[in-house]
Amino acid sequence: MIGKRWDVFRKTTSVILLTALAIMSAGCGSKEDSDLPSQEEGSLDLSGVPGGGKWVDSDVSGMVKAEDNIRLQDDFAAAANKDYILSAVPDPAYGEASIVLDATKLVYERCMAIASDDTMTDDHALKYKAFVQLHSDWDERDKLGVEPLKKYISDIQSISSISELTEFQGSTKRNPFELGLLIPESVGVQTQFPDKSTLNLSAPKLSLGSVSSYVEYTGNTLSSKERNDDVIGYFLERLGFSEKEIKDTLKGNYKVETFIARNSNIDNFGVSEMFTQAQNNREGINALQGDYCHRKQCKGRGRCRYCRHEGHAFSG
Repeated sequence: MIGKRWDVFRKTTSVILLTALAIMSAGCGSKEDSDLPSQEEGSLDLSGVPGGGKWVDSDVSGMVKAEDNIRLQDDFAAAANKDYILSAVPDPAYGEASIVLDATKLVYERCMAIASDDTMTDDHALKYKAFVQLHSDWDERDKLGVEPLKKYISDIQSISSISELTEFQGSTKRNPFELGLLIPESVGVQTQFPDKSTLNLSAPKLSLGSVSSYVEYTGNTLSSKERNDDVIGYFLERLGFSEKEIKDTLKGNYKVETFIARNSNIDNFGVSEMFTQAQNNREGINALQGDYCHRKQCKGRGRCRYCRHEGHAFSG
């Protein structure tokens, strides 16, 4: 008896659901048919019809026209900036027109106005004015050539040990350009241990741009290397380097950069692989952790090598 009642209930429910679905489908169909213009009416512009709007490539000049009815929900950028787009005139010097470009030029004009403002005589303003004057004096710079750089090159060439390299990198007078294999980025007090500070170091920018250029050699990698070799080779030749010295310098540079790139763990593949290995087991996390405290695992209870070595053990 129960089985028969269940079959009747199931069949009745199916009929109700199918009927409701059919009504909804029919309702949707009639709504669309009533709103969308038909081809017989001779109108193919759906920009003002709900659900039939169009996206406009407003970055291309001439794509937005005054008669276009562009809705915010179809193309927010084109709709919100329509008046600006229609009135904008591309700057021939840059080949574009944009609010960002207008702001950039305004900032440049204000900076140059400071350089010529005789009323500004504080120390910062005077240094800035001197910098602009030196940078703008092309004739004097051409006359000096590479002579001002030679003392720095000679100083670098005199380095023969790690201790001398460390001393050079830490000197703001000998190394005003912050050259080196590791560059100080910031210093801050540690959150967990306020009596200690952390020095953040970063690797220098790579000659070939991205880390992947040193992992997988492509056509773009070779093009970047050719441009880099031409520029560096030109300057080194002006500094008096022989052809062999230039080749050896470039070769040594790429060798060091390849080591840095392949051990930086900032490449997408390296990061993905690193976290995949770490998530497999606790040993993987400990291996990546090194001598630093992993707060989620240790919580200052002396479970990691860092806390055991420093004697930290507190509840948290």
